[in-house]
Amino acid sequence: MAFSFLARESGRVHVCGHRGFSLHYPENTLPAFAAAKAWGATTIEIDVVLTAEGEPIVLHDRTLDRTTDGHGFAADFALEQIRRLYAGARFNPRFAGTRVPTLAEVVDWAGAEEIEIFVEIKEAERPDLAVDRVVETIEARGTPTEPSSSASTTSC
Repeated sequence: MAFSFLARESGRVHVCGHRGFSLHYPENTLPAFAAAKAWGATTIEIDVVLTAEGEPIVLHDRTLDRTTDGHGFAADFALEQIRRLYAGARFNPRFAGTRVPTLAEVVDWAGAEEIEIFVEIKEAERPDLAVDRVVETIEARGTPTEPSSSASTTSC
């Protein structure tokens, strides 16, 4: 059966960690996702944008300014440059050294932790490429993709 948030279809209520446990951890980071799972989440919601070379990274905003120590549009930077940024120190000094994860890293983590992922693509300039790269990344990691029985859109 395809993944469903509806209890009547899935047989249970899903608890979703929006951007991970983003109240107490830097959003869209591996520590936030691990905390969400530890607090009972059965799924996590993540946001994806593309780097300059089209690599899907897990970041809510199109810019790096709010959640990292970088400045500018993520799409203007190569993955190697974004990997040098800190995604946690602005949130709280105890998260210094936390990096912006790639979609591949999050998919691998979720597979190992047996937690579902709800992907929201935030890419505005290259949405078709983003969809293709997200699907490629998920399929390359051996995670099956199934069409949802009901489409939904969110604006977070």
